[in-house]
Amino acid sequence: LFADCRSTPGVRKWTFAIMETGYSTNVPWFRGDQEQVAYYRSFERIISSLDREADSALSLIGLYELCDRDSNALLDPESHFGLLQSVSLARKPAFVEAQRISQSLDVHSRGG
Repeated sequence: LFADCRSTPGVRKWTFAIMETGYSTNVPWFRGDQEQVAYYRSFERIISSLDREADSALSLIGLYELCDRDSNALLDPESHFGLLQSVSLARKPAFVEAQRISQSLDVHSRGG
């Protein structure tokens, strides 16, 4: 998380950038697809809360990462942060959540 405070006379506004976030799905019975979906749903609540604050602005979010490095490497959590499977490029269930977050932020940034 990156935060910067810019001051203008009488106004103090914080700008936030979430540089990297994600959820590994390397242990299907413990940390699997449904837990990744739940993570993105809670993440959406957090960024919505930050965005509603009158004295802050959320300017950048980096979701990590688009595609698993190796969906078959069960013991390596770093290989499973993707929203797509590595070989087939099939969407994981959390892909839809991340897409919805991205679309809602885009609409919000355009004043919708």
